[in-house]
Amino acid sequence: MKNKTILLSIIVYLLGVVLMILTICNVIPYCYKIKGFNKVLESVINFSAIIIGFYSAMYGVLLTLKNSDIFKKFKFYGAESTVKFQLYESLICSFFVLVSSIMMQVLENYINIITNIVSSLWIGAILILMFSTFRSISLLLRIMFNHDERLKIENDVIDNTKRQDIIDNFKK
Repeated sequence: MKNKTILLSIIVYLLGVVLMILTICNVIPYCYKIKGFNKVLESVINFSAIIIGFYSAMYGVLLTLKNSDIFKKFKFYGAESTVKFQLYESLICSFFVLVSSIMMQVLENYINIITNIVSSLWIGAILILMFSTFRSISLLLRIMFNHDERLKIENDVIDNTKRQDIIDNFKK
């Protein structure tokens, strides 16, 4: 599970880097050249601020669920590191997009190579933010609404094959 999450993250990061390179090489026009860019920038700032607020609220809810069955299952199946990784990744990416969007509001008045590099990083970060936000929110929803009877931990010992089947089902 951990390897699949890391592989998916690497693919998303590579797509972000490709998007950055396409922007730097002028295959995709720089953001500032697009009409209505200011409105897009404001929307991205609002979106990333809402996502950060959502994560903050969900982390508070997760603290209240710390001793619940789902966290016992995470610990039992070794999924804690995957959950932490996804939540940290999405929160850090949200903060980066927010801060870089605010910087771009100022930099649009000073177009130069630095501004173009920041613009390219921003475009790639938005792509990464979309994927990481989707993965984290779907993970949080799975945590919040976990009613899968197959995942109940019984007092009996679960053999490794059944344990692996449950882990594979959790990845989906």
